[in-house]
Amino acid sequence: MKNKSVIWLIMILIAQTGCNVVPLSVRLPEMKFSNDAVINDSTGLSWEQGRIAFFSSRPANFNGSNHINTGFVFLMSDDGSQIAYIEGTFHSLESRIAWSSDGKMMAITAYDENIEAYCLTILNEDGKECLVRNGYFPDWAQEGHKLSYYRLDGNNNRPGLYSYNLDTGESKIIVELPNPRNTLSSWSPDGKSIVYEIYNQDIYQNEIWLYSLASSKKQFLGNGQMPSWSSKNEIAYIRDGELWVFNIDKSTESQVVSEFNDISWPSWSPDGKQLLFTQSGNIYVYDMYVDILRQLTNDKFVDEAPSWRP
Repeated sequence: MKNKSVIWLIMILIAQTGCNVVPLSVRLPEMKFSNDAVINDSTGLSWEQGRIAFFSSRPANFNGSNHINTGFVFLMSDDGSQIAYIEGTFHSLESRIAWSSDGKMMAITAYDENIEAYCLTILNEDGKECLVRNGYFPDWAQEGHKLSYYRLDGNNNRPGLYSYNLDTGESKIIVELPNPRNTLSSWSPDGKSIVYEIYNQDIYQNEIWLYSLASSKKQFLGNGQMPSWSSKNEIAYIRDGELWVFNIDKSTESQVVSEFNDISWPSWSPDGKQLLFTQSGNIYVYDMYVDILRQLTNDKFVDEAPSWRP
């Protein structure tokens, strides 16, 4: 866990500075790799069979050696019974994993050895491709070929939430941010609005805002962070370690999963009925409509940022 904390701290500092990144020199822990030490492990899970992507500190084989590092991306079945490592994801920055609407690609923030920097990166079964240098924390609009991401513009020191058009390869700013803090965003189902988090330095609170691309208007929704917009027009978010849901149509909010706090990384199922999240390094799924909570991973490793394939 000490190595995980050091690596994660380095990555946070890199993301917040927005500076040019030099190659990380990380001394990986020496360990003996054994599948017996991994609960829910399977070597037979293919890319097509994987339903949930997530970051994990569980051991993986990278370039012929076995390592532990939170930059690895794994896939698992939706009941947690099978887990497999995605090749080539070492030194990915732990953030939301954004799936394309067809489920064939995902967007992550990954280190690119060729340009010696972190990138907004497309990952698929064939490998990965850097799209935007120093592009962080992506989300994929389900309508239209576009991604949102956070970036600190090095030329004018202007932090902002940006969009990337996959058809044209062009980036443009969506909304400027008040300070250079890491920012997670999530698109509305129709791709016409986006919800995002900011840190309000005046009151020392994380806040969630909604931005309309059509009207260019911003709307304050409430205190919280890590927003995730569902296909049923509901926004899940974290407030003081608790899981909350805001209903856009009714303008109401409610707390869900009151069994424990210290929750993070909410992510909706494609049908908008279930919520993935993490708590104490394990992944859970909560069914909103039948009020059933299930634990998907339970082992000594740290699993974070789960994301359901469409």
